Amino acid sequence: MDTNDEDLVELLLARVGALLEDASAVAVLQEQASVSQRVTSVAAAIDQARLLAEAAATLSQPGVT
Repeated sequence: MDTNDEDLVELLLARVGALLEDASAVAVLQEQASVSQRVTSVAAAIDQARLLAEAAATLSQPGVT
């Protein structure tokens, strides 16, 4: 293998390493997005539960029909 081939192999290995790092970063971002969606869903469920509790408290007051 001549110097040009060795340089090309080194360049390709560096690029493969960079691609693996990029893929890892994308996986982390996807996981963060998934967690963010779950947090948003839980927050929405908590808000709905709070509204239902407030409505139940209002309806349980004497004279409220």
